[in-house]
Amino acid sequence: MNPFDTAFKKTMEHEGPMKLTNHRLDPGGRTFSGISRVHWPDWGGWTLVDMGRLGEAYLMVAGFYHINFWNKIQGDVVSQSSLKIACEVFDTAVNTSVHKASKILQETLNLLNRNGKEYKDIMVDGNIGPITLIALQMSLSTNPEKRILKVLNFLQNEHYISLMRKYPEKEEFRGWFDRV
Repeated sequence: MNPFDTAFKKTMEHEGPMKLTNHRLDPGGRTFSGISRVHWPDWGGWTLVDMGRLGEAYLMVAGFYHINFWNKIQGDVVSQSSLKIACEVFDTAVNTSVHKASKILQETLNLLNRNGKEYKDIMVDGNIGPITLIALQMSLSTNPEKRILKVLNFLQNEHYISLMRKYPEKEEFRGWFDRV
């Protein structure tokens, strides 16, 4: 299985393949396999979903996630350093946004560089580019993959807790913690 397929399969365990929801507290509104109609109104699968052809719509889901999430987090490159980290950043991006997941990765790399002794702090700008990718390789040379994953997970949890504190109604989405 290629790296994207591995990440996609794991994320669909959380999002639910062919799962159609419309939770009253979800600002994303109607959602199919994790694709929010509010945020992605032009996704071509909505026509099929509206016609009740969920199986056909689901055939378009992987391509959507590949283009809009995997490619934007540099999944192919990240997975060359660590498939587990690529899967984690991808799943976080799907649930929080590419920008937020990228910032979580960048902040993790900065937290693990021993105050710049291992490598220089990188800008936490929410865009995974060459500098972030080099920092990831350097971090993996001095930190076990498990440690990096733990910090990524901690920061993801921190994000969810912050949302729940700011918007108590978000406690309805306590299932967020299950994907960490």
